[in-house]
Amino acid sequence: MPKRKSNPINWAKHAWWHEAEGTKRRPPKPSERFYPLTTISQDLARKEIVEKLCGELKQAGFTSRMRIKNRDAMCEIDRLEEQKCFIQQTNPHYLAQETQRWAREYLDALERPPPKEKPGRPRKRFQCPTETTTQP
Repeated sequence: MPKRKSNPINWAKHAWWHEAEGTKRRPPKPSERFYPLTTISQDLARKEIVEKLCGELKQAGFTSRMRIKNRDAMCEIDRLEEQKCFIQQTNPHYLAQETQRWAREYLDALERPPPKEKPGRPRKRFQCPTETTTQP
């Protein structure tokens, strides 16, 4: 029996939702900190969409979290290496030139040298999923 992939992600679907309903913050200046990347934001009445897409990211290995703020449910990615992976995988699927330009600028800002890691137990590195299809 062939080995099944863990959870291939449909990046085109995630790109569409991020482009339509996510936040595209301006990249921070070198002295500023990065904030969580909101991949999707919906009204509480449509919370199940956010749960489904956030769950897909979690199954793929992202440490995304769902949060409720005011009357909106949103899915956020905190870790910079996961933000970078998400943008790299969804960038080819963005339709608007403005969103593609934002992705390039944000990726350039993420390429800055990272801050020195704090002493202690080393953190497990994030392995970016690259599959493009969904499981039946």
